[in-house]
Amino acid sequence: MDEAIKEWKGKPEEEQLFLMNAQLHVAKGDVDGALAILNTVEPGQPNYHSARVKMAEIYLEEKHDRVMFTMCYRELLQTAPTSATYALLGDAYMSVQEPEKAIESYETALKMSNKDMALTEKIGEAYVLCHLYSKAVNFYESVMNSTKDKRMRLKLADLLHKLGNTEKCIRILRQPLDEEPNPIDPVTISAHVQYLKLLAEVEFEGGKHTEALNDLSTAKNLQMKLVAKNDSPANQKVKKEMAEILCSQAEIYSNAHDHKMVIEKYKEALTYNETDIKTILALANRYLTTNKLAECKQMCEIALSIDRDNDEATLMIADMLYTNNDTDKAIVHFAQLLEKYPRSECAITYLRAGSSPIDKAAPVVRRWLRAYVAVIVVVVAKKFLVCEKFRTTLWIEGGWGEGERIDRSDVYNDDRVFFSPVRSPIAPASAATAAVEHASHRHPSLHAPRTHAPTPTDDRSIESMLRSYVLVVRSSRPSVDCDEVVMVLPLDISSTVPTICRF
Repeated sequence: MDEAIKEWKGKPEEEQLFLMNAQLHVAKGDVDGALAILNTVEPGQPNYHSARVKMAEIYLEEKHDRVMFTMCYRELLQTAPTSATYALLGDAYMSVQEPEKAIESYETALKMSNKDMALTEKIGEAYVLCHLYSKAVNFYESVMNSTKDKRMRLKLADLLHKLGNTEKCIRILRQPLDEEPNPIDPVTISAHVQYLKLLAEVEFEGGKHTEALNDLSTAKNLQMKLVAKNDSPANQKVKKEMAEILCSQAEIYSNAHDHKMVIEKYKEALTYNETDIKTILALANRYLTTNKLAECKQMCEIALSIDRDNDEATLMIADMLYTNNDTDKAIVHFAQLLEKYPRSECAITYLRAGSSPIDKAAPVVRRWLRAYVAVIVVVVAKKFLVCEKFRTTLWIEGGWGEGERIDRSDVYNDDRVFFSPVRSPIAPASAATAAVEHASHRHPSLHAPRTHAPTPTDDRSIESMLRSYVLVVRSSRPSVDCDEVVMVLPLDISSTVPTICRF
């Protein structure tokens, strides 16, 4: 390396070789040696700037020395007190969580280059990090009024939205839309789309769903103009923006339980961004909710062709296999999840009684089946994956009569609804009464006193969960027979033979 540096001395390649030599010492664990090499470069030499930047990087990442990290940039400032150097010093302060000092550097840089919008954005972000919200609002508003910059308007509106100043946020967003309702310039069209998207978000949160849909429809029409301008690969970003607008519309229709429009919007979104996993799974979930299992399976297979390790798609396919009594294949999918997340507190699995005895199941499945009840939720990487058609009551704790009352129509549509036999006792809410009474009447042996206070691993607690499960299953499959609902009851880890509870 030394010979190469001598050979290329004075040439453009010298700087690159010099930095490579320092990095080589870092890779060998000789951090001090790397710093010594870089420190040999003196002010005035061509590679002084890059050497000091590399030194700062080593001090921060290898030595975790924030003082020396910022010192390197201050040394640069002494030799070149330019706007760019002040901005670099500001970035350095921001990276070590010192926004107050960063603001000073950014403001100095802005005085030297008052038309640099990137600097103004950085100053505003630094104000927010310092919790100087009023100052940030005033700063954004001042820059917006003086420069008419569209990004500053969006930054201001977004900050006002986060601060809860909805009225002013809407006014800031509406002004350019009213002044120029039919923009032609692509830059203005793009800005209007962003205004409308944020406006729709604010209106949706305020319960104004019709207004939100109208604004998203306007945004869609404007975005269509950008999509139509060209069809090159570079236009993919514009198409993704269109897909996001359509997904936002789908979410609003979902809130209104309009399954037809939700499916329509998600399908249209996929025509613009056909490999978006989030949209594919959202559509699959909607098909599952409406009991369109063939379409759901198709979407899950597409998702797995893009991401073969996708947990949600695997879970839905396993659910459908179980629904079709193809238990052996379902177990394979659940075993994959369990092997991937062996420490998961709550593992979901399904067994059809008699066809796949627990003792013949894969060891990893058998171990979890003996510990936990099979339920309709799996905790995967600290995330709840909820099968929508199996929704029931909200974390109902305590005795049978202490459950929160929920209207029957809401039982299947509340996104907060899930089972958890591990974290708390669960009993059916009043919404489940009809199914509970039906199951108890048909199978009196499963009747349990309402005064009984269940525990997470108590048989009667499990019975209450199973009865709630019957209610939810019947919502999507009215003809289902109670005998089809087969769950594995949790027993003590030391138990060898689990109890099968059959309705």
